[in-house]
Amino acid sequence: MLQHRMAAQAPSSFNQHIFFEANSVFYGTDDGYQDGSFTEFTLFEDFYDSVHSKRRENIYLVSVVGGLYGLNLIPLWKPKKITFFDINPHAVEYFSVVRRVWMLSSSKGDFLNRLTNQDYDVDSPSEELIRENLALKQQGRLPRSRGSSKQSLEISWRNALEHFGLTKEIMASVPFQVRTEGIASASFGEFIRHEENLWMYCTNIVEFTFGGLRFDHPANVAIVSVVYPGQVELLDLAPFGDRPVQVQFEIPLKATVAGAQLIPDETPTTVPDVNGIRLAKFCCEDLALPANGRLLDVGCGYGRLAVGLGSYLDEGGEYQGFDPQRDYVIWARQQLMPSHKSCVFHIAHIRNRIYNPAGLLSPTEFRFPYHDQRFDAVVAHSLFPYLLAEEFEHYVAEIARVLKSGGHLLATFFLLDEESRKATPYIAEPHCFRYAAGGITTTGPNRGGLGAHDENYVRNVFRENGIEVGKPLYGSWRGHANGRFEEDALVGTKR
Repeated sequence: MLQHRMAAQAPSSFNQHIFFEANSVFYGTDDGYQDGSFTEFTLFEDFYDSVHSKRRENIYLVSVVGGLYGLNLIPLWKPKKITFFDINPHAVEYFSVVRRVWMLSSSKGDFLNRLTNQDYDVDSPSEELIRENLALKQQGRLPRSRGSSKQSLEISWRNALEHFGLTKEIMASVPFQVRTEGIASASFGEFIRHEENLWMYCTNIVEFTFGGLRFDHPANVAIVSVVYPGQVELLDLAPFGDRPVQVQFEIPLKATVAGAQLIPDETPTTVPDVNGIRLAKFCCEDLALPANGRLLDVGCGYGRLAVGLGSYLDEGGEYQGFDPQRDYVIWARQQLMPSHKSCVFHIAHIRNRIYNPAGLLSPTEFRFPYHDQRFDAVVAHSLFPYLLAEEFEHYVAEIARVLKSGGHLLATFFLLDEESRKATPYIAEPHCFRYAAGGITTTGPNRGGLGAHDENYVRNVFRENGIEVGKPLYGSWRGHANGRFEEDALVGTKR
């Protein structure tokens, strides 16, 4: 088939300059396990076997050149289209030479002998250098000054060589192109965005260049990333269905629905809004908060609950709130505390993957800055969907510590039960929960995005910390028109 070449500007990277040097070509790969066992390949085989047969019919293999580990995926995935790409033009030329010799050869042995004996023609001085380097590689004499010599070619391309004829047949018969561009280039992003059935092999690119790609057709997209010396990650985007997906190429890979807004837009106001009034009324009536009671608002934001409470708390009452969003807390201190004498707001520099990823304090070690059994009521409204399981469990323990015996708790969640599990695949973003990990199912892979909590898991965590919760008050997120809140609410009492 006709081979097309495309070029693009290099991506931004901390060591971008090395990508263009002839001695940066990888003659052999260091992908996967370094003991030569090829153990990591089992993951690719198992994934291929596990997907529905329809997904295997029209695979489009897109692979970085690198050390050409991607060759091994050709006879396994049996793609109907192939693209190899690399930012290094010498690497692209290297792949072209290897492919040409493969096409000339009759068998694995013939192929390796041709490389060793330089028994093939080349078209340019740069290809002559590659031919010499391949021969030196085969002879075990390739110096580092001429190229990067990793594992032997027999190990590096093991599966492709074991299925030499099938690999050759596929490379000769399917649409095939080579692109000289980086994964972070605009042209590569535009190419990837509109393609379907993409199965990408990205080798260890995430160790050198972070970036993002959008996939408008993720229903049959799989991405493989390798981190030296053997950490292999396979990200399947099929659970996103027909929703466009944005993938962040970093360690680990992350994916979210394109345009999904995880942090709601809020405008601080000193005037009680509908949600603040509803929340305050719930605290006064359902949590039985007395006017002289003490209330803790965990994740207080700009103080919506405090504004809703207004002058309800008397001189003996107390509202305490903390939040990692510095700007919100500063606003609340300046705008609310002068007129709400019972209210105190704290900035907590807690690390949160969504709200405050640069936070200094560990969310699993942060101790609430209050003494034991201080509060009559605690509110955790729209908090737990943003926490990981271990963070949620730690926060519950801290809530139990500062809550008085007989005190009440309001906690909201996206609860997963029989009803909501059936509905979540069809619920609009950002509430389409797909990736299960223990008691929490998230909207993105690798525990990314918002989290929905298994109801039994939540009850067990509260029970282990001495808090008994009642029946859920179902929220509007699951289609309940009369939901008290958007999320499901649980009211607990500390024993």
